[in-house]
Amino acid sequence: MKTHLFAAVLASGLALQTHAGFNENFSAWSSLGDAAILDGAATLTSAFSDGTDDPVSFNLSGNDPVTIEEIETFSGAALGSFLLAGLDISEGSVIRQTFSVLTGEVISFDWVFLTNDNGGDMAFVVLDGAISLLADTTSTVPGAPYGYASSVAGTFTSAPFSSDSMVTLAIGVADAGDFSVTSAVRVPSIVPEPSTGVLAIAAASLLGLRRRRQ
Repeated sequence: MKTHLFAAVLASGLALQTHAGFNENFSAWSSLGDAAILDGAATLTSAFSDGTDDPVSFNLSGNDPVTIEEIETFSGAALGSFLLAGLDISEGSVIRQTFSVLTGEVISFDWVFLTNDNGGDMAFVVLDGAISLLADTTSTVPGAPYGYASSVAGTFTSAPFSSDSMVTLAIGVADAGDFSVTSAVRVPSIVPEPSTGVLAIAAASLLGLRRRRQ
């Protein structure tokens, strides 16, 4: 009975988005440029469909990457905001979804940045118009899957949301300063999660319920 009670208290504070993961397709996600599901993870590249970027083509979908202006408009960022943020993007690919979050939740996802470049290509996230750099070529180390030369992995976690709301999340990869040599970003799943504060409130609620039952 106590286990069920604890689960109920936690569930009351969470609204995890079951459509935020990736299986065989993007489901509720929209994409622009070269984006596909590869081994269960959303995979975006900066590779052109004609295969001229590298000796071996890394394009997955047959769609070419798009311009920085298209990326900004699609992701919800203001025109020129990437350059203002110090990110000199030439072209790339991006996915986007708008979904609901609850007060105190955070958006969190693991990512892997793969690259054959050493000139500043990058992976990024845009959350309600605010741009954050996930990684660029300066942070990678030699060794990577899927035929890439180097990689780096990490986790993005947003600040807790101050209210129940609808948010727009975009994730992308881009060439910087040139139109050659491929980079990619892989994301296995994205979910709102309880922040530390939400878990503390849930634990306090559970303790209060237990005391009242004694």
